Amino acid sequence: AIAGWAAGVFVVGVALGSVGREVQELIESIPELADALDIAGAADPVDAFFGTALLILALIAAGFTVGSALRLRGEETAGHAEALLATGLSRTRWTVGGLLVTLLGTVLVLGAGGFGAGLAHAVATGDAGQLPRLLLSALSYLPAALVLAGVAVLLTGWAPRLTLASWAVLA
Repeated sequence: AIAGWAAGVFVVGVALGSVGREVQELIESIPELADALDIAGAADPVDAFFGTALLILALIAAGFTVGSALRLRGEETAGHAEALLATGLSRTRWTVGGLLVTLLGTVLVLGAGGFGAGLAHAVATGDAGQLPRLLLSALSYLPAALVLAGVAVLLTGWAPRLTLASWAVLA
């Protein structure tokens, strides 16, 4: 599942990164768009575009994060957790293991999106410095995504019937 999410977000990142160069040309050809960006306070329209593009990628990645964090609840309600916990595995270790998968998967999915955007933009502009810049910018959304995982785990522990409300927090 993680590989599928990472591949999907990577493809979206490549698509968004490949049009970054054309953003400047588009703005120069449409004065109204340039005026709107001036009003919004965007110093560099390409940076403003990538700020929005990376936010979109982060929201998609946060979907993985919430789903992954809620997987623990799904395992419990399906009865799969009971079989594991009967083997002597503590509930704490089981939960920590699931959350570790959520953490590492979120890093991978966010990183794949930033890597895709950075790679495509670096190829389009010939500026290799775009790759680490956009990769690190995408990873800057990691704390926010992990807050959503925390909400999902908190609801799972305190109000299991409300775990689906975790999706509302993402929305």
